Amino acid sequence: MNKRLIVISLSLSLLLVAIFLVAISLGSYQMSVYEVIATLMGNGSKLQNATIFDIRLPRLCVALVVAVCLATSGCVLQSVTRNELAEPGE
Repeated sequence: MNKRLIVISLSLSLLLVAIFLVAISLGSYQMSVYEVIATLMGNGSKLQNATIFDIRLPRLCVALVVAVCLATSGCVLQSVTRNELAEPGE
């Protein structure tokens, strides 16, 4: 595997995790990223557990699935219609 591809993949994965943690911490009931990590590890209060596990985490998981589905459908649409602009070639 190409070393550059590994570095880019790891960087984007870390960026996704960082954005995920920040998105969980923002809202009408704000928490710090450290509180979010502590709650995900099982050391949060009842309010923090309810906020993260019942509201924010499911919403972010659905958003991630929708984003993957939209990207996949766009890729399929571009390949089915044989759009020249979508081809990686010349």
